[in-house]
Amino acid sequence: MKQKICKVVLMLIILAVTENLAAQDRIAYYDALYFSGLLKHQPKISTNDNTVAKMLRYYMGNDPSIDLQQEVIKNPFLSPYFDVNGEASFNLNSSGSVLNSFASKAGNLDVTNLADGLARFLVNRTKQELGSYFFDRFKEDLDSSRQLRILFPFTSQALGSIDKQIYNYSAYLNLLRDCFQKDLALLLPDLQKLVDDGCMDIVFKKNPELRTILADGLYLVTRLQARVHPGAVIHEYITYRAQRVKLDAVYLNLYPSFQTFDLVSQSLRSKQPNQYWLSADSLNLLFDSRDTATLRIYLGLICQQATKIIFNKNDTLSSKMKTMQLLFDSLKGHYQPYLTALVEKGKRVDESFNAILAYKAKGMEKPTYQDYFTFYDATLNLLDHVKSGTALVGITIPVNAEKKIDLFLYSARSLGNIYVDIYEKQYSSAIVEASGIFETLFHQKIADSIALLNIQLQARNSLLRTSTETAQVVIHNQIALLKKQKGVQEQFDQIGSLLMKYGGLAAAVVKAENSDEVEKAIEAIALPSGSSRVKRESRANVCLNGYVGMFAGNEYIKGAHNKFLNNYGIAAPVGISFSLGGIKGFSKHGNSLGLFVSVIDLGALASFRFKDDSTKTVPTIQLKDIVAPGIFFVWGIAHSPLSLAAGAQMGPLLREVKPSVNTYSNNYYWRFGVSLTVDIPLLNFYNRGK
Repeated sequence: MKQKICKVVLMLIILAVTENLAAQDRIAYYDALYFSGLLKHQPKISTNDNTVAKMLRYYMGNDPSIDLQQEVIKNPFLSPYFDVNGEASFNLNSSGSVLNSFASKAGNLDVTNLADGLARFLVNRTKQELGSYFFDRFKEDLDSSRQLRILFPFTSQALGSIDKQIYNYSAYLNLLRDCFQKDLALLLPDLQKLVDDGCMDIVFKKNPELRTILADGLYLVTRLQARVHPGAVIHEYITYRAQRVKLDAVYLNLYPSFQTFDLVSQSLRSKQPNQYWLSADSLNLLFDSRDTATLRIYLGLICQQATKIIFNKNDTLSSKMKTMQLLFDSLKGHYQPYLTALVEKGKRVDESFNAILAYKAKGMEKPTYQDYFTFYDATLNLLDHVKSGTALVGITIPVNAEKKIDLFLYSARSLGNIYVDIYEKQYSSAIVEASGIFETLFHQKIADSIALLNIQLQARNSLLRTSTETAQVVIHNQIALLKKQKGVQEQFDQIGSLLMKYGGLAAAVVKAENSDEVEKAIEAIALPSGSSRVKRESRANVCLNGYVGMFAGNEYIKGAHNKFLNNYGIAAPVGISFSLGGIKGFSKHGNSLGLFVSVIDLGALASFRFKDDSTKTVPTIQLKDIVAPGIFFVWGIAHSPLSLAAGAQMGPLLREVKPSVNTYSNNYYWRFGVSLTVDIPLLNFYNRGK
C-alpha cells in the first residue's frame, strides 16, 4: 500500500514539475513558435483556453486585474491572430513546443482521487505520528517518575514490555485498554501505596501533616467502602488508628476534637434497630426544663470519661466541664447546639446508610451513584462537625489551623468521591478528583520550596564570584545539589497534571465502545509535540517527504494590497527532503537540519479532511491546482515528530475545498513564512546511519 502511494506521489511530482516549468520559464521565442504552430491547424487562437491564457498573462505581468481579451485587442501585433470571442477551436495535437503541449495536458489532468487519497494518508499518518509520540512520552514519564509507576502499575509494565515497538502502539491497544481499566479500578489502593512509599518523602518530610491527611482519609474511606457504619468507623479510627503526634501536625487540638466527637457520639447511640444514634425527640428529653437532673447526670457521666481528652496540652475536657457546671443555667445553651447538630447529621447518615444496605438485603440491583453520593456527602458533613469540639472548651480555631483541618476534610471528601466514581465506572471524574488532590495538597508547598531553592541558588552564584579557588569547588558542589533538588521537586510538581493527562486518556479509552472511539480519544489527548526519528538519528538522509501542520506568514499577490503576516492556515507540502541528523546543541537527543524542496501542496485538502473524513468524494481537482514549488530550511526538533520550517513557496491555485465546490486563486502567487508541522517521511532514497 505504501509503495503504491509513493509511486502516485512521484508521478504527481513529475507532472507538477513539468507543469511548473511550462508555466514559469517563459521564453518569447519558443512561445512564438508554439503559437504559430497552433495557427497551422486553426484560423485563430482562442484566448479562452487555459494554457493560452496563462502563457499570455505571463507577458502581461500576471496581473489578475487585467482584462486579457482587451489587452489582446489593443495589441496590433497580437489581435490578428487571437480570437477573444471563444469561437475558435483549439487543437491540442498541434505541432510546436513538445514541452508546452505535454504541460498543457498534464496541467489539466484530473488528479482528484490521487490528491484526495494522498491528503487522507497524510492526515491519518499525522494522527498516528502524534499518537506514537504521545505513548512514547507516556513511557518516558513513567520511567522517570516512581509516583506515576505506582499509580499506573499495569500500564507501566505493559509499556515496558512493548518497549521499542511503542511506535506501533495501535497493535497493542487491547492490551493497553485492559491495563488502563485495571489501574483505574485500583486507583484508591494505589494511592495508599503511594502515600506509604519513600518517593513521597520529598514533600512529606517537610510537611508531615500531608501524609496524615491522605493516609487517614484513605483509612476512613476504605472502612466506609467495607460498609461499616460511619459512627463505628470514627470510633475505630480514634480508638485504633489516630495518633496524637501526627494529628497535632495538622492542628494542635484536632485529636482531642475527634475524641470529644467520638465520646459524645458513643454516648448518644440508639438501641433501636437500623438507627445508630438517638432521635431528636429522645435527645430533647435531656433539655426538659422540668427535669434538670437528667442533663446533670448525663454531663457528669461524660465528664467522668473526659479526663484523658486534653486540649492545648494542659486543659482537659473534664476540668473545663467541672468549671462550667458552676454556671448550670448556661449549660443548656452551651451543649444543646453541639448535641443537636450531631444527632441531626447522624439521622441523615443513618437514612443513607440503611438505603444502601437495603439493596443487598432485598437482592436488588446495586446501589446507584446517587445513593452512594448521598451517603458519602452525609458522612463528610457529619465529620465536619468535629471542628465544633473546641467550642465546648471555649477555644477558637486559628485561621491557618482551620485551613489545615479543611484540607483534612477536603481530602476525605475527594477520596470518597473517587470511590463513588470508580464504583460507577465514571473514571474521568475519578481522575479529576485525584488530580485535584495533588494540586490542592502539594502544589503550593512545592512551589514555595522551589522559590526558596532559587533564592539559595542565586546566593551561591553570587558567593561563587568572590570565593577562593578551594571554596569555589565546594560551592559548585552545593549548586549542583541544589539544582538536583530543584529538578526533583519540579518533576514532582508535575504529577497532578500528568495524572490528569494520562489518566484522562486511560478513562477515555476504557469508556470507548469501538476502535473509532478509541482513535478519537487518543487524538483528543495526544496533542502536538512529537515526531519520526529516522532523520533525527541518521547522519544524512534524502527522501520523499510530506509535512502537515500550521503555516503563518506573508502572501504576496502582484497588484494586490499585501499586508504583513496576512496568511495562515494548514499546509501540507510534498517534495524532496535533504537532511543531516544527530546534530548536537539543542538537545542531548540530537536534531536534524536540512532543506526541503516542495513540489505540490495539499493544504486545502488536508484542512478539509481534518474536519470531514466521511465525505467520499470532493469536487474535481487538476494537477495545476496543487502545484506549489518552494524551498524551506527545516529544523527537525529533537526527539519529536515536529519540524520548524522557514522559506518561500509558490502558493497553489487551490485555496479551499468544500463538499460541493472548490475555491481557486486566479493566478499563482508567492508566500513567505514559517510552519510548525509533523514530519512524515514517505520514501527513503538515501540514508546514512551514524
